Amino acid sequence: MAHVGLDGSILRVNRRLCEIIGYAESDLVGRSLREISHAEPGGRERRFLRKDGSEVWVDLTVAPVNDPDGVRQYDIAVVEDITERRQAEARRAAHTRYQEAIAAFGQAGLAMRGPAELTHEGDPAPFAPASTVVTTALLQAVMATAAAVLAERGVEPPLLR
Repeated sequence: MAHVGLDGSILRVNRRLCEIIGYAESDLVGRSLREISHAEPGGRERRFLRKDGSEVWVDLTVAPVNDPDGVRQYDIAVVEDITERRQAEARRAAHTRYQEAIAAFGQAGLAMRGPAELTHEGDPAPFAPASTVVTTALLQAVMATAAAVLAERGVEPPLLR
């Protein structure tokens, strides 16, 4: 949390804000939050640049503090670290894009194969007709083709945690 003057300068900060953005209190008092945040328009969520150069995503809520006559004195800025949530959202989105690309390339690969290539060479499982059993070799070929095309496009499989 920070108290921010009407000119945008930081008047006071608490220990937690210092931890989130990686600055000592003495480094922040007198500076503007705008100096350490990315100039991205809109929303409460924004990126701050930590002292070590790394980025941290925060949810920023600002509320005015008025005197008894209703005259604005300063603002209180409440900052919540949402970096982990944003990283998880980015990983999920990358994974979804990757899965969609694999599915599209898989369908294209299957469409290029003849019916004989799509059936199991041995006895199919008793619960599946021979025409629905896909060979391991075919799946490996489709996955290899998809991986090569994705690599050409600069799309890497996401790392899931």
